[in-house]
Amino acid sequence: MKGRSNAMLIFLTADGCMFLALFAVYVYLRTEAPTWPVAIHFPSLLMAFAITMFAASASVMMEVAKRADVESVGRWVALAVGGWLCVLFLEAMDLARLLFFDSGEPIVFMECFFGLSIFYVTHLLAGVVYLCVAAVRRRGLDAATYLVHFVNAMWLILFFGLYVSGGDLRGL
Repeated sequence: MKGRSNAMLIFLTADGCMFLALFAVYVYLRTEAPTWPVAIHFPSLLMAFAITMFAASASVMMEVAKRADVESVGRWVALAVGGWLCVLFLEAMDLARLLFFDSGEPIVFMECFFGLSIFYVTHLLAGVVYLCVAAVRRRGLDAATYLVHFVNAMWLILFFGLYVSGGDLRGL
C-alpha cells in the first residue's frame, strides 16, 4: 500500500512543477502586458467561491473516508466525487461565459486563462475516474487523498491568482 502512495507523491511532485511553470508564465505575461483585461466580475467571483467550497468539501470527505470503516468508504468517496462533479459543472459554466468574453484586448489573457483552467479540469476528470476506481476496489485511498488535496491546492492557486487578483468588484 505504501508503494502506491509513494508513486502518487512522485507523480504529483512532477505534475506540480508543470503546473507551477504554467502559472509562472501567466504571472510573467500579466506583469509584462501593458494592459490586462478585467474579465472576472462579481458573478464569476461568486462561482469561484462556490467551486472553492465544493473542492474543500471533497478534501474533507476523503479524509473521512480514510478513517471510515470498510463498508462506508464508498459512500464517503462518492460524496467527494459528487463535490468534484459540482466543481466540473461550475467550472464549465464559467469557461463557457468567458469564451464569449470580448475585451478587445490581445488574446493572451484567454490563452493563459483557458490553458490553466483546462489543465485543472483535466486533473479533475482524471481524479474522478481515479476516485471511482479506488472506491470500488476499496484500496489506494491514501494515494487518492493525495490526489484530491493536490488538485484542490491547484484550485486555490488559480482562485487567488486568476479570480481574486484579477477580479472587478465595481458595480456591486
